[in-house]
Amino acid sequence: MKLFTLLLFSSVSLFVAGCESLAEKNLHEKNIEDWRRDTVLATGSEDDIKAEAIRDARSDIARGQPRIYYCAGGFVAENMAIGIPEESLPLVRDLPKVQLPGFDCIISKDVSRRLNFGAIYNHEILLYLLRKNK
Repeated sequence: MKLFTLLLFSSVSLFVAGCESLAEKNLHEKNIEDWRRDTVLATGSEDDIKAEAIRDARSDIARGQPRIYYCAGGFVAENMAIGIPEESLPLVRDLPKVQLPGFDCIISKDVSRRLNFGAIYNHEILLYLLRKNK
């Protein structure tokens, strides 16, 4: 009985350790992606931001996890899918939403760069959805 308990405990421990290291690996990869995106948004050129947004969108599509960037702003502070035409909103309605910082009358450089990233990302997702639904 002691041997059975020891074997059971050992196999559970190995399974849990394997899951933990897999979770740590995914967390580490996610942190690298977030760090790279944040670095590009903070210091990259317009071309760098465009390339990163397209890379992110295509990566999310490949993983089957596309999403849509939203932002609230202006007088009515309506939350909008950035760069998505009104007639295409039904295509993106059910996708997960990523909220970008809102803006009032003044758009800082940081907010502008994030809005640009979101618009380019959303455009790439929309192109994918339009091709998929033909």
